[in-house]
Amino acid sequence: MDKTVNDIYSLVMKTPITGYDGMLGVCIDNNAVSSIDFIESDIKPANSVLAREVELQLNTYFEDPAFQFSIPLYLKGTDFRERVWSLLKKIPSGKTRCYGDVAKELHSSARAIGGACRHNPIPFIIPCHRVIAQTGFGGYSGETDGWKMKIKCWLLTHESKPGLHCS
Repeated sequence: MDKTVNDIYSLVMKTPITGYDGMLGVCIDNNAVSSIDFIESDIKPANSVLAREVELQLNTYFEDPAFQFSIPLYLKGTDFRERVWSLLKKIPSGKTRCYGDVAKELHSSARAIGGACRHNPIPFIIPCHRVIAQTGFGGYSGETDGWKMKIKCWLLTHESKPGLHCS
C-alpha cells in the first residue's frame, strides 16, 4: 500500500518563495530532520514538538535570512556527500562559493560537488543554493532552469547577495 503525505511528512507548510506554488514537506526520522521536499499537497500541521520547532525555524529564516538553524539533522548519504554537506553548512547567509572552490577544498571535482548538492536532502538548512558556477548560477536540485532555479534565485536574492540578479 502506498504511503500518503500524512504518513510520510511530519509537517507540510507554505513558503513565501515566489515562483514556487507548492509546499515544503518535512520528514523526521530518529528525532531529527531527514529531508525537506518540494511537494504539492495541502498544509499539514506539525505533529510533534520537533516538527513545530522546524516550522518555527524555517519561518524565522524566511523572515531573517541571517538566521542560524539549530535543528538536529539525520543525514543518509555517502561519506563524500556528507563531507560536502558539512562544508555547505559553513557558508554564511549572503555569501556564495563556486563549485570549483569547494571541490579544491575537498580534493574533488566541481562535477562531484554539483552531484552532492543535487542530492542534498535538506535544502535551506544545508544551503546548497549558496554554491554557484564560476559564471552564472549553476543549477539547483539537478535543474538549470524552471521552477527549481526560481527557488535558487529567490533564496540568493532573499539573502541579499550583491551583484546577483534573477530574471
